[in-house]
Amino acid sequence: MDNNLNNRRLPPPIQRVSSAPKPLKKWYQGLQPDSKMIFDPMTNALYGSNGNLIKTMNCPIALRLSDLEQLSNDSPDRYCHVCKETVAGVNNLSDGEVREKVKANPDVCLFATSDAKNVIFLKPIGFETKNRDFLPVVKTARSLEAMDDAQKRGWRLVFRDTGVENHFGSTKAIVYQNDDTGRLWWSGDYRCPMPDPEIDAGSWSLVKDFFFIRPDRPSPLAAYLIPPEIGTGSRVYIEDLIEDRTVVMWNQGDAKRMVQETAVWDGVDIVFTTASESPALAQG
Repeated sequence: MDNNLNNRRLPPPIQRVSSAPKPLKKWYQGLQPDSKMIFDPMTNALYGSNGNLIKTMNCPIALRLSDLEQLSNDSPDRYCHVCKETVAGVNNLSDGEVREKVKANPDVCLFATSDAKNVIFLKPIGFETKNRDFLPVVKTARSLEAMDDAQKRGWRLVFRDTGVENHFGSTKAIVYQNDDTGRLWWSGDYRCPMPDPEIDAGSWSLVKDFFFIRPDRPSPLAAYLIPPEIGTGSRVYIEDLIEDRTVVMWNQGDAKRMVQETAVWDGVDIVFTTASESPALAQG
């Protein structure tokens, strides 16, 4: 038996355990400081750095940043005179701060620019052109709310099918337009498939039968917005082309989709003055 106390192994010291609970971490504090959000302009969806949807940032009236009033030189926010609401700028906000803002107010309007520190903008895929002749700009509405507001402000709607077919969705709609006033009517209920003549007087034309709407995909229905000041026969610049119009890149038929294009407003429809160069099998 070893009587040398120096060689004996002593028990570990007793550690005091605090009875105070540990502070709860906020759910976004695990994100890296430089975590980037991603904005998809085709769906107006803002995604967090973990890939989850934060918010669909779809201005119901298809406004640009230049249409909003800057509150002050040191404020990141803008003011919308149409909605009478403040639009929050997120250029300098982190992923977690934006999530907290949306959590506090799910209806908050947000905007970001290409200068945003923590937002990556997905670029359109295709052949881009510039408005070198400074033609009147025709905007594109890709939500029913944007189309409805534009019509109420006196803009003509030129509808287009986007070619997107959703077999399910979080909402659905059937859309009609009044032949006399241009007013839109839509329903998301199969039991109410058309305007009630006792409430919605006048003649109505079907724009599009029931279709599903998903926040992660472009809407199956879109429309060009024609301002009332654009006269018949005017050349215009379409900044967000709905149709698949192509430009052939070389003689074996490979092509790119046009992102923007010039056209003519003939008073009824958008008319393209150049033919779309459809891809074709060719030998070179």
